[in-house]
Amino acid sequence: MEISSVLAKISREAVNEIKNLVPMEKIRIIKGPKTGLLMMTVRDSFDTDFYLGEVLVTEAMVEYKGQKGYSMLIGDEPDRAVLGAVLDAIFRLDSPNEDELKSNLLNLLKIHAENIKEKEEIERRLI
Repeated sequence: MEISSVLAKISREAVNEIKNLVPMEKIRIIKGPKTGLLMMTVRDSFDTDFYLGEVLVTEAMVEYKGQKGYSMLIGDEPDRAVLGAVLDAIFRLDSPNEDELKSNLLNLLKIHAENIKEKEEIERRLI
């Protein structure tokens, strides 16, 4: 399960649900959330890279208990970018004090990832 993939697909209510587990008062925003453009490279049928065009992205960098976290997501998604950076910082933190928080976050993210997978499977079967 890739966290940024789950964050990109969940509802705003789910973003808030995950955000409520995190002690946001301990988060220091270092950069962003800020939108920008990123060149998207793709490979054509001749196995040659080319630039498809620019993609709108939102990036954020935060600090949580001395650990920095970074996130970049496609679209104008400031809340999701900040949350992604916060999750990155939390999961990078090597502290037994954070094990319960990490476990709770992982469980919630897994539930949302399973829901996304089920919805995509239903959609795939309908197509």
